[in-house]
Amino acid sequence: MKKTEREINRYLLKWRDRLWLGSWLITPLFETVLDGDYEGSAYRTSAYIDAEPNYRKAAVTVATKTWEESTPGRRNRTACHEMVHAVQSPIDKFVDEILGRMHEDRREGYDEWWKSLREANAEHWCNVLLDAAGELKGARQ
Repeated sequence: MKKTEREINRYLLKWRDRLWLGSWLITPLFETVLDGDYEGSAYRTSAYIDAEPNYRKAAVTVATKTWEESTPGRRNRTACHEMVHAVQSPIDKFVDEILGRMHEDRREGYDEWWKSLREANAEHWCNVLLDAAGELKGARQ
């Protein structure tokens, strides 16, 4: 395992344990750049999670190029943010199931609204947790 991969794993496990997800299997996956990122764009996707709360496991895919270009504070924030998604994953799965059962003409707008709400909630709790741990400084967006 490379130095960057070990560091990513260490940050993810730190937040897994802080969020009482110690029984979860967290599998880090590594990509150089994630889909949707391209040269010249100010936006970079740092990571995303695919959680299976019923099985207490999650795969976190991390963009190693973005990770290596970020500060330690931003790395900590990324790990915290993804583990917050693991905590919320039962609710996410429930809402996704409900939206999936809606008729298309009634569903319009709800998918994007839910995606926005889910990310805003994860960011809010990430800020709360980083601040409570005394680690918010240097981790701001």
